[in-house]
Amino acid sequence: MLVLTFATVGCGTRSEPQSGVSDLSFEEIETRRDTTGLSRGVAPLKQFSASRGPAGGVVARGELQFPDSTLVTVTLSRAGERHALAQAQAVIRRGRFVTAPIFGSEGPLATGNYRMEITALFDAGIQPEIVMRSTRDGQNLRGPGITRDRFGVPAYHHEQELTL
Repeated sequence: MLVLTFATVGCGTRSEPQSGVSDLSFEEIETRRDTTGLSRGVAPLKQFSASRGPAGGVVARGELQFPDSTLVTVTLSRAGERHALAQAQAVIRRGRFVTAPIFGSEGPLATGNYRMEITALFDAGIQPEIVMRSTRDGQNLRGPGITRDRFGVPAYHHEQELTL
């Protein structure tokens, strides 16, 4: 009986956080995990917005300091969810991008709060040769949002919530 008592000590759930342990935001985790300095530097995203087009589709636009011809993907999800509702791609021209109107599978998305993600993978199978050459295969990219995927491919990621 004594052995059983010792074996179960500490197996319950703890309702209070451990001393010295705090919740971290995504940004804090990313900063702490960035041991290579990729996220240090000037933010590539200068401006981002989205609005409804005449037919109700969502048009995303922004100013992103990547080379002309860089392909970016914009993904929409409901705020607080990860399941993508719709996605569009755009090409950077003169430092700016604009998507075609984005619709859900059944037409315009309902009015509400959405999480919008902007991503760009700097992989030779995705980006044009001129983009890969001018960024040295993405290796020259630095600033908030710059990271590497699990295979080491340079990538950019930004997300924010908007009411549409």
